[in-house]
Amino acid sequence: MFNFSIMIATWLAGLILVHMPETGVLGIVYLSILCFVPAIIITFISKKTLDAPTVG
Repeated sequence: MFNFSIMIATWLAGLILVHMPETGVLGIVYLSILCFVPAIIITFISKKTLDAPTVG
């Protein structure tokens, strides 16, 4: 899954650079920040789901 996400990110960055050259690298930075927010949410959801119950 990790390699697939890198492939998608590289593809999107290439599209940004080709179709929106005026945005350039700044557009890629905004894209990475935009993708970072859902990644944090998914991490917390999966962490809560995968946590083993503690025996006390």
